[in-house]
Amino acid sequence: MDSELAVLVASGATTLVSLMVTDSWTHARELVGRYLTRTGADPGTFDDLQDARNLLLAADATERERTAREIGRRYGARLRRLAEADDGSGEALRALLTRSACSCPARMIRVPWQRELAAPEAAA
Repeated sequence: MDSELAVLVASGATTLVSLMVTDSWTHARELVGRYLTRTGADPGTFDDLQDARNLLLAADATERERTAREIGRRYGARLRRLAEADDGSGEALRALLTRSACSCPARMIRVPWQRELAAPEAAA
């Protein structure tokens, strides 16, 4: 995997985990779930996403960071496989992240190729 795609996948996993703890989760889950299932993947994907969110929300302060890393790694691997299965450019993943970032509070956005999505005070 080239470095640009690796950054894209890492950003995707981070954005996904960040969205799990926001009020925008329902919309984000639909976007991500459709992306993950577009190749006919496991129909339980939406339930898996919700279970991951529930784990993250249920984790106490000492476990939250570890739980977030584990969820990020798991979904990062799935995003990487899908991005590589595409033409390898990551265009579909990039489009997903752009749509998802619009749902995320500006202080949480980590989309390196679209810094303008962050509010001016967040970009400073």
